[in-house]
Amino acid sequence: MNRLSCKNIVANATMAAVSMALASCALFNADSERLKAKLDPSVVRITTTVQIPAYHAPWIWRQPINRSGQGVVVGKNLVLTLASNVNNAKVIRMTVGTEPTPTPMTVKAINYDTNLALLTGNLPPEAKPLTIPKASDFIHAAPLRTYWKTGNGSLVEGSAVLDKADTRYNFNSFQTQIMYHAIRSSHPQTGYGVPVFDNNGNFFGLATQGGNEYDFIIITCDTIAKSFDLAKGDTICETGMPGFSVSPLIQTYLRRKLGLSGNDGGCLVTKVFQQGSGAEQLKKGDVLLALDGHPLDAWGRYKHPLFGPTFYSHLFSDHFVTTPLKATIARNGKKIDLDLKLAAVDDAKWLVPTNPAFKPVDYLVSGGFVFLPLTLTYIKEWGGDYMNKAPMPLLSALNRARGNLKTDKRRDVVVLSRVLSHTSNIGLQNFGNNIVVEVNGKPLKGMRELKEILDDTSKKVVKLTLLPGRIPLWLSLPAMKRADAEIKMRYGIDKLERLTPDRK
Repeated sequence: MNRLSCKNIVANATMAAVSMALASCALFNADSERLKAKLDPSVVRITTTVQIPAYHAPWIWRQPINRSGQGVVVGKNLVLTLASNVNNAKVIRMTVGTEPTPTPMTVKAINYDTNLALLTGNLPPEAKPLTIPKASDFIHAAPLRTYWKTGNGSLVEGSAVLDKADTRYNFNSFQTQIMYHAIRSSHPQTGYGVPVFDNNGNFFGLATQGGNEYDFIIITCDTIAKSFDLAKGDTICETGMPGFSVSPLIQTYLRRKLGLSGNDGGCLVTKVFQQGSGAEQLKKGDVLLALDGHPLDAWGRYKHPLFGPTFYSHLFSDHFVTTPLKATIARNGKKIDLDLKLAAVDDAKWLVPTNPAFKPVDYLVSGGFVFLPLTLTYIKEWGGDYMNKAPMPLLSALNRARGNLKTDKRRDVVVLSRVLSHTSNIGLQNFGNNIVVEVNGKPLKGMRELKEILDDTSKKVVKLTLLPGRIPLWLSLPAMKRADAEIKMRYGIDKLERLTPDRK
């Protein structure tokens, strides 16, 4: 065979490969366009006007901001999206395509633990509900498609592959969920509720913002099914949340002392909260050996059939509070089987609420002294790194009170947040972010008791004891009252107090 013939063969082979690649591309593009046409009436764009309370000055709201996100139609006049897309939204609008007038929407149901929300409104006739599977199957490296509805109503497609699964802990709610991670291979816009589908166009979940440029997290159909009854368009029975925390039990001597061998597994219960699953049955020092029929290792992990070692806390979010959960513990050298009573966690009962909904908090302004209850949302005013940046008195108070319930003797952890400058309080502006523990030498119950004391006209002087350092702060009540009107006008304070009724 001569050189020219060889060149012809190579050329013909190359042309054949190019032709096959072009044909494959054409098939992929045709398939892609068919899927886009099918999903276009189901993927929607959500725009909101959001206004968040200002916790450093709780009598005002921050400036309104516009936010956009994605969602999917899941039923008649029902749209599923992220709770973070609509939290604190004053106005919610939705568009399916290029309709000239967006559809007003309202929140029908919201679950802050799973970051999901159901919206309702009179959807246009072209909106088409999706079928939501009960579960999202994890297959490593399986191809995924993401769809993003732009501001002009166009549906943009991206691609990704499944990468891994892990258990995510929600600091606000003591809840955990198994989340799927995926890696984008095209189109960087992923997050804010972007719908994710498998390669056949079946709904797979909603994407949240990822940890880096390529990685993103998917809230799966399993979590959606545990959050809402889509047929009724409402929330369903709550899932359990652990009412305790554990530490790894890896010290050989301690295990021997507790009567355990190295093969027994089990993690150590180090703190029992006052509400949540197991709060009434477990004790500090118990060893949790098994949960829901799964043996636990020394780190508190069980062997998940799909994902390998997974922390025990996920088992609670897999079960509703209506049925108990089997548990095996070691206590005083004996193994005990328990029917662990499952329970949810009511944020309003905590002495220091986490306030996952970012609602306005109570406050009291008297003589320029700003008092408010300690909440996690107030500490978050110091930004995402608040655990390192927030004032130490607040972090210390959070550490002492976290996991404790309100009682008749203590309803709030009261903070002297700041002192608004006025001639009546000259020299006291350095006080701020101190904890008020006593008034007139008696332990302070909460905000309402403080208001009653400061409103008592029969008293001339009141003594506050502040932490850290048990600093005495003597205040003149008549001087504070005289200053209120000027402070109210100078600082634009509409009302000097907002106190909600006590809830027991």
